Amino acid sequence: MSAPLISRLDSTGSPEAAVREIAETPELLAEARAVLPALKAVAEAKAGPEGVKAVVGRRLALYPPSYRDEAEAAAWWLDYYDVLSDVPLASLEAGMRAYVADPASEFMPKPGKLRELAFSSSCRSLARYYRARMAVRRAEETPQLTGPRADPADVKAMLAAFQQAHGRKLDAVKPKLPSIAGKPDATGITPEMRAVMARRGWWAERETEA
Repeated sequence: MSAPLISRLDSTGSPEAAVREIAETPELLAEARAVLPALKAVAEAKAGPEGVKAVVGRRLALYPPSYRDEAEAAAWWLDYYDVLSDVPLASLEAGMRAYVADPASEFMPKPGKLRELAFSSSCRSLARYYRARMAVRRAEETPQLTGPRADPADVKAMLAAFQQAHGRKLDAVKPKLPSIAGKPDATGITPEMRAVMARRGWWAERETEA
């Protein structure tokens, strides 16, 4: 993987920020999508007997076992194989590292304790896979705008033309009202207003009712 992608996958900052940056950067997103199957394989691959022997065997010098003969050694290893073979190898290694880093650890961890640490300790391979998967899913769920973006100047010109055209249409259909300006009489109505009302028949009906 490229250094920019690794830095986002291994970032100790906000996981959400790292996922968002990968999802919104085309180059990082394309690389994350390409390496996702490999990251999944590394994160989920089972240790198996060989993996258990590799992880535990590296620490035999640090925590010497208590067995004395070949039969005892076989029985000792069998318990580790039975309990830990189905644990992902990357998580098993992370659990063992967490145990070694504990100042209180003095003896080889029992199989059950090592299994517990494997599933509770921070695992870099697992974290990388989860972040890459989340970034790809985020990008797939976010609507993508396609096509060229309009030039702001063109948009402004189109808007001006639209407003001008519609403004003219409104002026064309706007009714021309007769003027009702003038000096009002004692009733508060101007002669011009009375003329308009008379043409509509309203004033004559009012005079009749009065």
